[in-house]
Amino acid sequence: MAVRQLIRDAFQCDELVHQFKILDVEDGLLATGSEKEVSQNKLYTDMYITDEAKNRLDLTNKKIDRLGEDTDNDATYKIELEFLEKEKNQLLEFLTKWGPKDAF
Repeated sequence: MAVRQLIRDAFQCDELVHQFKILDVEDGLLATGSEKEVSQNKLYTDMYITDEAKNRLDLTNKKIDRLGEDTDNDATYKIELEFLEKEKNQLLEFLTKWGPKDAF
C-alpha cells in the first residue's frame, strides 16, 4: 500500500515527526513511527493528523509567546525563535493544504 500524500506532507513538519517517531512510539501507539506505519494505521485518519497539527501549532505559538516573556534577549534567544518560527511555518503550510478552512 502506498503512503498517503497527507502523510508524506506531515513528515515535512518537524513537530509532527516528533509526535509520531518519539511521543507516539513512547506511548505504544506506533512501533517505529515511520511514514508507512502511520499511513497504514487506521487510527491515523486525515482528521486525526490535521487535528494533531493544529494542536502542535497551538503549542508552538505558546512556546514562542513564552520565549518572548522569559528571555533577556540572550544569544540563544534568536536561535530558539528562528527554530520555533520554522516549525510554525511548516505546520501552517501543512494546515493550509490539508486542514479545514477554519483551522486557524
